[in-house]
Amino acid sequence: FILNLCASFSYHVLAVLLVIYATDEFGLSDSEAGAIYGWWGILSSMWTGAGGMFVIDYLGAKRTAMVSTVLLCISRGMLVLARSATTLKWGLLVFSPVAEGMLLPVYLVGIKRLTLEEDRPMAFSLNYALHNAGGGICDVMIDLIRGWQLSDPSSFSAVFGSFATPSRACLIVSQLVLAVSCVLSCLLPSTLSPTLPCQRSYSEFDDEDEEELPGQAWKSSNGRGLGRLKDQVVGHFAILRDR
Repeated sequence: FILNLCASFSYHVLAVLLVIYATDEFGLSDSEAGAIYGWWGILSSMWTGAGGMFVIDYLGAKRTAMVSTVLLCISRGMLVLARSATTLKWGLLVFSPVAEGMLLPVYLVGIKRLTLEEDRPMAFSLNYALHNAGGGICDVMIDLIRGWQLSDPSSFSAVFGSFATPSRACLIVSQLVLAVSCVLSCLLPSTLSPTLPCQRSYSEFDDEDEEELPGQAWKSSNGRGLGRLKDQVVGHFAILRDR
């Protein structure tokens, strides 16, 4: 839950400031900044599907979280230190979508694995609430940093550096939060380390699993599998007839 809160905070900081940051700091036009913002969202969604279907199956939830948070730190560091639009685009359109997309399924898999079935609805609700809380905290932080820069520029520059604008200072704060996320991902329970069951070979399923797979019935060498499948089909048709 805390990992989700930290990642949500960092995501919303970038979502709020991206267009302003690209236009004010790098001289991009509004249309160019809007296009970058749109492609960032599209690529993040594409990598969410890839992370949910492939990456998390092979690496496991914990390793996926560790890789994703490290990539997020790298991408946010590139944005903080960027001096050219090319560096901005590399960090935003290459590293950030991969990290954002792969990290999202981790929360869902982690909640499912670490909670009991009766507690799961509340856990998913709390996860969603913390995601929104990260956005709310982000808005408050941005207002505070902007107000600080206006009211006391000397102390602001002493903390963030003379090169830092309010937008870049907010990204620095999000970078520090992502560093905490890296530590949290390493502390995730070891039960999230194994790959998902869909990667097991058929020989690893126990007898109960085999009975639940209709295709296994055809592989019975003594003919009982075919009879069992026939009984199942007849039973299904009987239920439909009764209805």
